[in-house]
Amino acid sequence: MEEEEKSVSRLVDKIKELSTFNEIAKLLNSSLNLREVLSLVMKLIASLVKAEAWSVALVDRETNELVFEATTGEKSQQIKEMRLQMGQGIAGWVARQRKPAIIQDVSSDPRFFSQADQATDFKTKSVLCVPLISKGTLVGVVEVINKLGGDPFTENDLELISSLVDHAAVAIHNTELYDRTKKKVKELSLLYEVGAAIASTLDLEEMLNKAAHLIQMSLDSCYIAIFLKEPSKDEVVLKAFSGSSEISPSRTKIRLGVDGLIGWSMVGKRSILVEDVEKQPRYLKGIENIKSELVVPLLKEGKVLGAMDMGSEILGAFTQESIQPIEQLAGQLSIAIQNITLYEKVGVLAVTDDLTKLHNSRYCQMFLQKAEALAKTSGNPLSLIFLDADYFKEINDTYGHHFGAAALIELADRIRELLREDYVASRYGGDEYIIMMPNTSLDEALEWAEKLRKLVADKPFLTDKNVSHSLTISLGVATYPGSAETAWDLLVKADKAMYHVKDTGRNGVHAAPGIDAQSES
Repeated sequence: MEEEEKSVSRLVDKIKELSTFNEIAKLLNSSLNLREVLSLVMKLIASLVKAEAWSVALVDRETNELVFEATTGEKSQQIKEMRLQMGQGIAGWVARQRKPAIIQDVSSDPRFFSQADQATDFKTKSVLCVPLISKGTLVGVVEVINKLGGDPFTENDLELISSLVDHAAVAIHNTELYDRTKKKVKELSLLYEVGAAIASTLDLEEMLNKAAHLIQMSLDSCYIAIFLKEPSKDEVVLKAFSGSSEISPSRTKIRLGVDGLIGWSMVGKRSILVEDVEKQPRYLKGIENIKSELVVPLLKEGKVLGAMDMGSEILGAFTQESIQPIEQLAGQLSIAIQNITLYEKVGVLAVTDDLTKLHNSRYCQMFLQKAEALAKTSGNPLSLIFLDADYFKEINDTYGHHFGAAALIELADRIRELLREDYVASRYGGDEYIIMMPNTSLDEALEWAEKLRKLVADKPFLTDKNVSHSLTISLGVATYPGSAETAWDLLVKADKAMYHVKDTGRNGVHAAPGIDAQSES
């Protein structure tokens, strides 16, 4: 009868135990926040086995090390975030073997890692350690140290902790999966946002600044800098920067293969990750308090377009896992940079004269409209010179069209010699050229025209082709609002003034009459 009562009592205890673990499972799986789950695990361990200290170490997927993420007991804070190699110490052995262990006297066990005790001045006597395994994946280990009262750990202690660990492993694994999914969603959202931003503009500077700001805000890095390679030069130039208000870039030009991590990354055409810049001899100190850095080259079909550089004030802020999405972003940027550059080249070609490389008549019309609007707003004069080469046909007839083309290029070069920064010259057609002169009065334009006339007339053409041909030009000058009421009228009046020179002997400069004089005539 007594034996039967004991069996019934054990059965009741087992039912209570199973009920308790059912509640524990519900509790552990009620949160997807790792810190909350670990805190709960630590409290549950304390309620199941009375000990001096206990901890949870989780597997770092990148380094395959155990990291102590949660610790309780005397000196516990000193071992938090301590790392163990797989197989190192009792915890490392349990993780590698995926088997639980009870060590009643660690001093006689060769697996014991005494350095932890030496670092914390703590005395480990006995250990109960159980692996955290969820769906065949090692998550970490739970370690319980020194049972209170000096009592040995029992099989019942192991059973209790193992039952808890079964549920805890699933809960911890779920938080990891949730965090990875959340991170992936964030990465995809960033890729979408950056893609939308770079597709919204064909202005290179605007696109790069939008991208830098989005990436910096999303990754929560200290700064993002985007450099682009200078054509025909072994250097890159800073084109976009995003960082906190107190941070400014320390370098705007970087030499390839010479200057720091950026130059190194671009020459090697690969990403460079530095967890601690103080330990990297290639690192060039720039922005204060930067502890880790990641540089990703901007590549398109093997060609280096530039580099994306990011830094953080946190050690190890960038990981191998974080490189892939950033390289995807770099790929998006590279495509956008190439497309915008191609668009700009096509745009330049559309308004550039093939022969002389001055602007063409299409650009002349566009510029005149803008210049007229600006002149109306500012009240400053807008002058225009229309010029034509005198007896140009003689060059083609005497030497051939190839020489004629060379003379047109040489004339364009002489015009460039005198151009002010805000002046625009275009080849209007054949041997006709136009110079548009914002913020220039009629007298100033006449003086400039005379300088050009002399520059052309005083020096023979085609001397590099063993020919010495004298060439002169006829120039007509008009000014808005004095000579014309509209931009188109300005062009017409300057053209008429030029033909006045043609009709009166060529090789001269003539001003279009004022509007009042025109109305009187």
